[in-house]
Amino acid sequence: GKCPGHTETLPAGSLLRDAKARRAELVSTVSRGGLLVGKKIRLAEYAPKWLEDQRWRLQPTTFELYKTGLNHWVIPTLGQRYVSEISIDDVARLISKMTTEGLKRNSSKGYLRPLSRLMSNAVRSGLASSNPVKGLDKDEWPKADQRVMRILSSEEIERLLSPVPLKEEDDERERRGDLEAVREPDYLSG
Repeated sequence: GKCPGHTETLPAGSLLRDAKARRAELVSTVSRGGLLVGKKIRLAEYAPKWLEDQRWRLQPTTFELYKTGLNHWVIPTLGQRYVSEISIDDVARLISKMTTEGLKRNSSKGYLRPLSRLMSNAVRSGLASSNPVKGLDKDEWPKADQRVMRILSSEEIERLLSPVPLKEEDDERERRGDLEAVREPDYLSG
């Protein structure tokens, strides 16, 4: 098959040597493994089309989670940006906004998943040169929720470690051999 070519229009007044220099830049980019970004499309236009194309692959609950993440967080924050121009810093700001507005870590990560998949698809389709979600540093990802841990009192610890007393019916079962004898754990005696 024939690959479609890349076309650019240079500014008015450009000379043939300018066109040749630009071509050399593009060839160099491709030879280094870079992609030439084609059509410019805004995220707000691309995301719904991408999501609809994914419907048949996703479980209904996953589809709804992706839809919520895109419509409530990603598109309002990044929707006016061209897909090709979304940067790692843009994604980091999105995470910061989610955190500031009280979104929990797992929810944030769940809402970033469709953005990452969408950007991977955009790279594959030639609409973006890289996936900015994959470029995040480890410390830029949403942090684990910090829970306050309650410290047990001495009395609570003692109650937890004390053997459970047998009920009368348990005594009868033990005599018949239905239950093993309940004894004090080794770590408590001594």
